[in-house]
Amino acid sequence: MSVRIPETLAATLASEVLQVLEAKLAPPLGLRAKARVEIEIEAAGEGTFTLAVEGANPMTAKKGFAKDPLVSVHIAKGGWPLVQRELQALVDDLPNAPLLRRHLDNLKTPRPGELDALVAAAKKITDASVRFDVKGGGVYALARGPIDEATRVLKIALDGAEIDKVLNGAPLTTVKVGVSGDRGVLTTLASAMAPLLERLR
Repeated sequence: MSVRIPETLAATLASEVLQVLEAKLAPPLGLRAKARVEIEIEAAGEGTFTLAVEGANPMTAKKGFAKDPLVSVHIAKGGWPLVQRELQALVDDLPNAPLLRRHLDNLKTPRPGELDALVAAAKKITDASVRFDVKGGGVYALARGPIDEATRVLKIALDGAEIDKVLNGAPLTTVKVGVSGDRGVLTTLASAMAPLLERLR
C-alpha cells in the first residue's frame, strides 16, 4: 500500500499515514528494541511531536514533548518539503534507486538483539548533535537527547538537489558533503552505530 505524504508533519503522523510509514521503514516487530524508544520531532510553525516505539507494539505519535527522548529532531521553517520528498520516495520503494533500496532493506532486518545494543550505546552518548544545512532544503538538527542540551555540534553542509538525484538513482558519491564543527561527534556516532554501518558495506 502506498500513500501520498502530506504537506505537514502533523498530518504525516496521523495514524493512517504512520501505519504505512511503519510498514515501509521499520524493522519487523520481533526484531525491534525491547526498551521504549521516544523520538521528539519539532517542526517550526507546527509544534513538537513525540514518536514512540515500545517493544513489539506498533508505533504511536502524539503532539507534545517526549519524557525521555532517545533522539530529538528539529526541522526549521521551510524544511518540510525536502523531508516530504524523501519520505515519498521511500514509501514508493525507491523505484529509481535499487541500490539505495537494498541498503534500506538491510537496515530493516537487524540481527536479533542488535537494536537493543544500539539503544544502549546511544544512551551513553551525551551532549552530541548534528546540524544539517541543506542548500535549497533548509536547516535540520538531530541530537541524542534534547536538542537544547547538546553542546557538541557537528555541522554538515549538503545540496538538496544532489539528495534528490540520489533518490532518483544517482550514486551516493553524487552528494558532496562539507563537514565542520565538532568532528568528534562523527566518531562517537560511528562507534555506536558500527554494527548497522558494517552491513551497509
